[in-house]
Amino acid sequence: MPQMSFTSRNIAAEWSRFKLAIQFYLDGIAASSAMSNKRKIGIVMTALGNNELDVFNTFEVDLPQLSYEQLLALFDEYCSPRKNTVYERFIFSIFDAKPR
Repeated sequence: MPQMSFTSRNIAAEWSRFKLAIQFYLDGIAASSAMSNKRKIGIVMTALGNNELDVFNTFEVDLPQLSYEQLLALFDEYCSPRKNTVYERFIFSIFDAKPR
């Protein structure tokens, strides 16, 4: 089962990889289109783990009315601004390429 960590320095990329992996996982265990929203949400939340459940608890949603697509959209919105561009540029700039 795919794993996700919100402690990564580039959460946007980590979430993108997780989303792709969870879609492959759902397609692998059954046709994801035939699976209920409740089951898909349960699988995603289980894959996210306890620490990431704390992030979910910050969302103000009505759980019985929540769809799988809405869940992904909530995490997309949470993860998209979580890219530390300044840090990424710093890491890139200190890389010392040596000529061959």
